[in-house]
Amino acid sequence: MRKSSRARKCLWLCALLCSFMSVLGVIFIGDKHMDFENGIVSYYSAKQTYELCKSITKAMFYKNTYTGELIPVLPIALKGILVFATVFVMSTMMLRTRMLKVMKYYAYTSAVFVCMQWILFLRKVVYIPIMELLLFPMAAILCLSLVKTILFENAGSSLSVSAIAKFIGDIDKFEETNVKTYKDYLEINKEYIEKSISVKLIDPVANVDSRVIKELLNENAHSRRFVELWIMHPERVMGNSVLQIKSKIYKKINYLVFVPLPVFGKEEEVNYTVLGVTEKVGEQRAAYISTMMFSMFIYFKANEERNEHHKMYFSMLSLMISVIDAKDPVTAGHSQRVADLSKQIGKWLKLDKSVQHELEFAALMHDIGKIGVSDYVLNKPSVFTKNDFEQMKNHTVRGAEILKTVGMSDNIVEGVRHHHERIDGRGYPDNISGDKLNLLAKVIKIADVYDALTTKRQYKEPWQVDKALNIIYRGRGTEFDSDIADVFIKNMAPQNWVPPVDNKKILKDDPFVDKAIHISVDFYQKYCSEIDEDYAIAGDAAEAINLFAEKNFMEYDWGETFNNESFLESRPTIIAYEKNTQSLVFAQNCMDKYANSVYYYFFKGFVNMGLYLLKGDKVDDVMDEIVNKCGAPVYTSDQHVVYNIGRTKMVLYHTNDDKSILYYIPEYMCTHYVYESKEENACS
Repeated sequence: MRKSSRARKCLWLCALLCSFMSVLGVIFIGDKHMDFENGIVSYYSAKQTYELCKSITKAMFYKNTYTGELIPVLPIALKGILVFATVFVMSTMMLRTRMLKVMKYYAYTSAVFVCMQWILFLRKVVYIPIMELLLFPMAAILCLSLVKTILFENAGSSLSVSAIAKFIGDIDKFEETNVKTYKDYLEINKEYIEKSISVKLIDPVANVDSRVIKELLNENAHSRRFVELWIMHPERVMGNSVLQIKSKIYKKINYLVFVPLPVFGKEEEVNYTVLGVTEKVGEQRAAYISTMMFSMFIYFKANEERNEHHKMYFSMLSLMISVIDAKDPVTAGHSQRVADLSKQIGKWLKLDKSVQHELEFAALMHDIGKIGVSDYVLNKPSVFTKNDFEQMKNHTVRGAEILKTVGMSDNIVEGVRHHHERIDGRGYPDNISGDKLNLLAKVIKIADVYDALTTKRQYKEPWQVDKALNIIYRGRGTEFDSDIADVFIKNMAPQNWVPPVDNKKILKDDPFVDKAIHISVDFYQKYCSEIDEDYAIAGDAAEAINLFAEKNFMEYDWGETFNNESFLESRPTIIAYEKNTQSLVFAQNCMDKYANSVYYYFFKGFVNMGLYLLKGDKVDDVMDEIVNKCGAPVYTSDQHVVYNIGRTKMVLYHTNDDKSILYYIPEYMCTHYVYESKEENACS
């Protein structure tokens, strides 16, 4: 404020100086160059001008005869006064308005002087020499323009623009600093705003009942008329103009500036931000101040309304999520945890605020479709059957339909529908892959899996953080988006966490790993309905299993024929016969603590593969025992963990319908297994 006041005082002194210098210039030039002998004037002894003026004069006034009548020239003292007044008026205008406008007035004034000169000259009244009247004001305007630019350093625009720039830069910090409203922002940043735009902040949001308005009403008649005319009748205020009134209510403040805030709806009264300045604000500066305040108010008004809608939606959601939690007590709180984690991932990814809100919203609602899933399936203590899994898969579609019906955005609807999709296209319900996947769905996918792994479920105990991170790390590019997974791991991993070995390198070193994985998937696809604990299996139950038998399966050597007496005495059930390979698949109940049932695959009459359907709550124990005996796995992904035991691959396959199957696949089987569909080559 002080800097601006000093600069303006300096400009006023410059205007006075230019005016006095112009007078000195008039005196210095004087009127010696005027020729009175012939009653006509020539400028600066210019012969051609003299002859021209003489001929015109003789033709118009003397009718080519000399009468001896002389036309007087304006006295030098009067000319000095006229030049002083002209320069001072132009300089004053230069201080208070734009250069373009001043030049327009200068052109008008020059035209008036020229017309006046010739009218008086033709009437033989007086000759007014106007060269000084044209040159000195122009010189003063240019000089003051240069001085004004130097003193203010474009302050008329840069001060307000810098304040706006800071405001924009602070937007991302509003939530962290609890700045929720326009009024809060002005009060918290009052000192900076006053310094930046050279004003005093009197009242961030004033209305007809504010103290400053009441004081104005009681100040004097002029102030009272101002309030009654403008403040009481806001329809008179057009656009984002400002109102100004001279007042002595506040010390060191000469003018009060009222910046009208936008009206949203006819029934709302106009509010103002009241500022105080030492001198009247010019049109350009007033526009900058008004624009800044207007922009701030619009932002916070929109943010406030969005938050109201946000609160309304989340209240509705909380009620619906409570219904889901009541139906599925095992996963109670899961949706809220996924929402919190998704919101955090959104911040780590530096997503736009609007996208972060949509992400949090979609994450909270990602399981809303479970409202339509039966209580039996949700609370089932064992693994799902094929029909159970199909019912569970449909919750993504049903959830998306619910949200679309209530008018949620397409981004939220797609995020909910596709949160079980995979990058490699093997997810559900639409098998979308890669960049076609919705961003919200990719984030929710990671948050959902992480929470599922690290919390207790009906089929497993909670996993340690490093173990869950291993699953996400190995699933990059297949199940999860690599970039999002990397950001998640970077921010979630403990200091002592070490990434597991790269899967691709292992696959190149051991080709049987890849084949064993393909066999496990293909075999399960053929017989998924039969590989189920609820499948009725007749015959005597098998005894305790041996997890680490290298050369046999359930004490039957690899390659042994199925007509072994002890095998036949246990009376297993034939669940399939493959015509093309003349192979049999047997199933048998199991008495072991780890497995529900055992499956034998007799390839061309000889046992060459076996598998156990593990109990859901014993999977971790099985993995721990295998690691202790066989060491680290040779391959790990989101669904497969592969170990070497001699020349046999142990493949732990966690299926899409949450079954855990432990395969024993000899290397011989890896090279001879026939990949054919169940419908064409198997009879159950």
